[in-house]
Amino acid sequence: MAPYALFSAAGATDAGALTAEITALGYMYRGSAKTAPLPATPAQPTLGGQTATPRPPTPPTAREVTGWLTRHSDSLTEDECATRDAVLDRSPALRATGDLVSEFAQILTQRRGHEPRDWMQRVDTDAAAALRSFATGLDRDLEAVTAGLTLS
Repeated sequence: MAPYALFSAAGATDAGALTAEITALGYMYRGSAKTAPLPATPAQPTLGGQTATPRPPTPPTAREVTGWLTRHSDSLTEDECATRDAVLDRSPALRATGDLVSEFAQILTQRRGHEPRDWMQRVDTDAAAALRSFATGLDRDLEAVTAGLTLS
């Protein structure tokens, strides 16, 4: 019997015969002939030459998105930038939070100690809860933050 002879354009026709054929070809199958997996629809991959339906890309993890938002754009690859931008395009709230994170990074790196209070007010109205929590903690130590960003 030719390999995969039990497959037609519509998929496998007999689980028992398929199990026997696979076993005869030297493959081990540890199930019963009655439970041999068969394609449920023609869209699933089969041994009969049909093509598989491509899987959608795996969504990024929260850790990946956080990294894209907190790292400088110059340190991201082109693919990371494109994926980050696609995620931000789908979520205006996340885009607002990302913009605020970038703005805070500029306040830190450019040592603009007079701007955190204005930034925290924008966070209160525009950002996600986690960033609001961060801003609340900053507010508790605002004098120290301001001194750290303005004094040499």
